Amino acid sequence: MEITVTEFCFNNPAGGTAISDGSFNNEAYPQRTATVTPIKGWHDYECGWRFIGTSADPQLTAYLEAHGHATDRRVFFSEFDLADRRDLGPLIDFANHQGQ
Repeated sequence: MEITVTEFCFNNPAGGTAISDGSFNNEAYPQRTATVTPIKGWHDYECGWRFIGTSADPQLTAYLEAHGHATDRRVFFSEFDLADRRDLGPLIDFANHQGQ
């Protein structure tokens, strides 16, 4: 499954949080969207559905290699970052069936 997001968080080179819009003192992701493959999801009662994924497109991979952590290349996103809200249903199904 591949999902398109409009914003995401990732680990910066020091292991701290960076945001794709550049608001945490990092270079902004130059594309309007990024494609990710979800690997984990859960419901957070304060923040809604949250997900962890990996890059599914070469531009995102290159960005993470240039601006992210050397070994931890995960991306973090929420239901509010989805480019297409219709993707939320399949993502919830994915999250609910993890480990079964």
